[in-house]
Amino acid sequence: MEAGSKMTVYTFQLPSDDNSLKGGVEIAQADREKSLTAQHIDNKAVFIDLPTIDDLKFSLKIGFHVQNIISMYQYFTDLESLLWKVPLENVEAKFKAEDFIFASQQSNDQKHTYYKGGETIYIEFENDKVQKVMFLYNGYLVKADFYGSAKAYTEYYTPKFDGQNLYAAVYKRVFYNQDGSEVYTHFTDEDMYVFSNGLVKYSKNELLAYFIEKLNLTKKDVLVFDWYKEYFPMLLDISKPAKIICNVHSEHMFENTLDNNSQTGTTPEYDTLFNYTDRVDLFVTPTKIQAQKLQKDLYKLKGINVQVTDIAPGVLEKLQYPESKRIPHSLVTVSRIDSRKRLEVTILATVKAHKKNPNITLDIYGNINSDVAYVSMLQYMIKMYHAEDYVKFKGFAYDVRKLLTNYEVFITGSVWETFGISTLEALGSGLAVVGLDVPYGNQELITDGQNGYLVPASKNIYRLTDFMAKKITTIYEQDNLVKLSEKSYNSAIPYLRTNIGKKWDDIIERILER
Repeated sequence: MEAGSKMTVYTFQLPSDDNSLKGGVEIAQADREKSLTAQHIDNKAVFIDLPTIDDLKFSLKIGFHVQNIISMYQYFTDLESLLWKVPLENVEAKFKAEDFIFASQQSNDQKHTYYKGGETIYIEFENDKVQKVMFLYNGYLVKADFYGSAKAYTEYYTPKFDGQNLYAAVYKRVFYNQDGSEVYTHFTDEDMYVFSNGLVKYSKNELLAYFIEKLNLTKKDVLVFDWYKEYFPMLLDISKPAKIICNVHSEHMFENTLDNNSQTGTTPEYDTLFNYTDRVDLFVTPTKIQAQKLQKDLYKLKGINVQVTDIAPGVLEKLQYPESKRIPHSLVTVSRIDSRKRLEVTILATVKAHKKNPNITLDIYGNINSDVAYVSMLQYMIKMYHAEDYVKFKGFAYDVRKLLTNYEVFITGSVWETFGISTLEALGSGLAVVGLDVPYGNQELITDGQNGYLVPASKNIYRLTDFMAKKITTIYEQDNLVKLSEKSYNSAIPYLRTNIGKKWDDIIERILER
């Protein structure tokens, strides 16, 4: 694999062990990839950690195109694809020929077991394509083959004891070409990479530098970052003359938060980034409001006038219209279930609105297993206010955009929302939106009195929920749902895929002209 002379946008994926940003940021990366692809801009999603099977499944599920995914560890091979393409029958035929006995098949039909003497083979597969084959001897894992379009690499294990448990530790990985020939071996304890042509790299840093060298980056290429830990400073050093775009996905200053956080200064996830502001060609924030604030804050902190623009992390494929009449007097909220989303505010506001209009209902969508203690508190609160009949947890929603068209009003009590993808989805489904007047997403997405209402922020929950309940009942008292819905659809148009794609196209063209 060699990069061509044309312009390419490289997005560096989150490190595999960094779960703090996984989910929302990766979905934003996938939306970006789809927008760039729609504009016929060559782009690649780069894993500098070896992606697991789950990493690849998640990336494909949220919309990445497999042909646009690069694994640094496999880049040095000629493997045709990371996608699983080896038929199960081909792998099983080999073991059957060696007189292994078929032992069992799991109920979900995704794992087969073979054995012979003290040897046990587990074959993991999906849609009759092999993903992984594990080899055990007398109950101990000794190696595992991982597949793509062919056998991609093999891990070798040795037993280790951590003081409490015995576990299988990887001591060596061998990577292969499409034809099965060995390309290089990674000795994990020494972190040494020995290539079959005699080349040796003595650390992951050296391997990363070699990978960047093989990309043949030019001033026409663009590197896009969404995380700023570990390898970020090194990548800045070795990626010249490519252009650098850095995304700021969340609040960059503690002073802007309204969740009783007493700290001041930059938020930890951006400390490293802001130490290299002079090396960044363009900062990107989710909203215009934050872009303006970031530019001012960085000038105050670093004395540098940086280039900042805004591009929404959320994208709508199309506007969603109801197939049948919306549920009358129906409120809905969709979010991650955690205390920062302040669902207690949403629930209490609904209880107060229900007292004035007994037809009002609220459905809450989100994973109720994400924070069991918080969910228990909310359930107790619902019971305490005798609201079980009209406030309900509905679980995790897979097709949010279509689901939202059943409702009339979207409500959010979140005190910290740098954008608000669920809010955008609600607008794109024609719902009126009621949310707090807090930075940054609500202030950009909600135009007070036009497509919904902004609720004055207050640390007093009783005063805050009084304000919110009044906004909810106002919608029905003034009978202006139709007007609000029309304005919601209109305000969602700039976030359609075609428009976001054009914005990325314009920004990249502009940055390359510098």
